[in-house]
Amino acid sequence: MKHKIIMVAWLALFILLGSGVWSFQGGELMILAYLILSIVVYLLYAFLARCPACRMPLLLRPLTVFGMELYVWSLLTPERCRHCETSKQ
Repeated sequence: MKHKIIMVAWLALFILLGSGVWSFQGGELMILAYLILSIVVYLLYAFLARCPACRMPLLLRPLTVFGMELYVWSLLTPERCRHCETSKQ
């Protein structure tokens, strides 16, 4: 639940920042810097947030396509590890 609140707060801040600085000189660069910083923070979290039991990244999600097991990144952290099914607490 707290990850959904963080995502809504990020989106609200993006909208407020975008509407507030767009008319400034260089406002587009401020919005671009916000997006780049957000991506860097997300990537750091995606690689560092790991399950305490199996040490697999929590945001990695297994997906089976044509019998092959592929891994994709999810946006929100699951309540339980998708690999060993233990709770993240």
